[in-house]
Amino acid sequence: MQDTYPTEMRNLLQAYSHILKTIYNFFKAAMYDNICKFIAENFKDDLATWLLGSPVKLTELSPTELSSEPIRKAAPCGASPPVEATAAPIH
Repeated sequence: MQDTYPTEMRNLLQAYSHILKTIYNFFKAAMYDNICKFIAENFKDDLATWLLGSPVKLTELSPTELSSEPIRKAAPCGASPPVEATAAPIH
């Protein structure tokens, strides 16, 4: 019994370690996204100048200017529009 206990404990600790790393990475990514969003919203002129190397006047879009329809890829000239895929029935 004592021989298997350390192995079981080691496996359990490895599983907990994996879970904690996954949770940490999730929150780290969420925090990074929130920081980027905050910088982009509050310092947009400075961010654009830093990225592009020169001052840029940015345009603000109001939510009423944005379409709720998804952007669809246009078919090339002369081609028929894309057909939506449907699942084939299982026989």
